[in-house]
Amino acid sequence: MSGNLYGKGVSSVAYSTPTDSTIGNTSVPTMAKTIIIPRTIYVTGVTLNKATLAKVVGGTETLIATIDPTNADTQTITWASSDELVATVVDGLVTAIGVGEATITVMTTDGSKTATCVVTVTAA
Repeated sequence: MSGNLYGKGVSSVAYSTPTDSTIGNTSVPTMAKTIIIPRTIYVTGVTLNKATLAKVVGGTETLIATIDPTNADTQTITWASSDELVATVVDGLVTAIGVGEATITVMTTDGSKTATCVVTVTAA
């Protein structure tokens, strides 16, 4: 038996090969080990549930980030605001601080995939 086996972890498993060895008059399966090769499932993108938000000072709203594919090995993201005097973001929770416009960015941990939402904050 030959070929690659892919899995989510590293392990080994015994299996019987198609050829048997003979000891005396008894056929004994030849045992071998195969290594499961871990396959990394990379992030291909990240999206936000909203592209724009309009809030009054003091308002809040939670943005939801979705990583593609959903079974990617790394699901960690970071959040940032282009202007924290206008809007802040913590784990997706956007808080309107002052009048103006800020861009909220969600980024994969490797920094290669991002999504943004423009927040416009007005006076109450």
